[in-house]
Amino acid sequence: MKIKKVFLSVMIFVGISQIMVGCAESSGNTIYEEELVDQTYSADENDIYTYKLSDVELITKYDDLYSDAFKNMKNDFESKIEWKKSQNYDVDIDYCLNDIGYTYIDFDDDGTFELIFGSIGKKEDYWYGNHCFNEAYTLVDRTVVQICAGGERFLFWLGADGEIYKIGSSGAAYWGASRFHYDSSKTVYDGRTHFCDKGLIEDEYVGYLYDPVHILGSTEGITSASQTPECQISEDEMNKLTDEWRSNYVEIEWLKFADYIEKYPQVFE
Repeated sequence: MKIKKVFLSVMIFVGISQIMVGCAESSGNTIYEEELVDQTYSADENDIYTYKLSDVELITKYDDLYSDAFKNMKNDFESKIEWKKSQNYDVDIDYCLNDIGYTYIDFDDDGTFELIFGSIGKKEDYWYGNHCFNEAYTLVDRTVVQICAGGERFLFWLGADGEIYKIGSSGAAYWGASRFHYDSSKTVYDGRTHFCDKGLIEDEYVGYLYDPVHILGSTEGITSASQTPECQISEDEMNKLTDEWRSNYVEIEWLKFADYIEKYPQVFE
């Protein structure tokens, strides 16, 4: 199902398709349309926008197609747990695996569903709440390829406007949030299954690059606000837009990783 969402903000947005990098002015309103994430399985429940995948046939299909991603996830977790044990951390591998959720969502409505992993049962925790995901995978000629990975410093979430958001920090002077759309035609398998880093197209950034900035388009190659003085904004403007983005999320009703392990033990042999 194709959708077009209308996004209204307190700032003017220059047409992204016409420029590589642009800046938002501080007055007026502009409305624009984009074709975004398929929202077939999304619903507004009790004033909370929720994504719930309930198609058993579809889930079974992609459980099989993405089996390599589940195997890699379990192996990665076990490696991390062993390292933490070696550092005298008090950890429980069963608890960690039970705390992982997954679901499938069509990022760009091309008919192929992507796989995302996130945390279960932490609704009150913004950083690790049910709306955040840490990893995403897609299929390229039936090969499982990682689109993105978060961690302690970076997290992703699905916006109620149909966009994909990322927030993170590389230090006190480098932190902020980006708004993306996904283009599967940009995901090209190059022999690696992890960190191919293709397909997420950055549409907008707000945050610190030594000073507050609001940039339309990609921030690739931009390491300091001084490179784009026309994009610098006040700290109040930055906080206002960041808060708007942070509150613009979709709650996810996760499928359980532990159930996948129980259902498909042969995947992990």
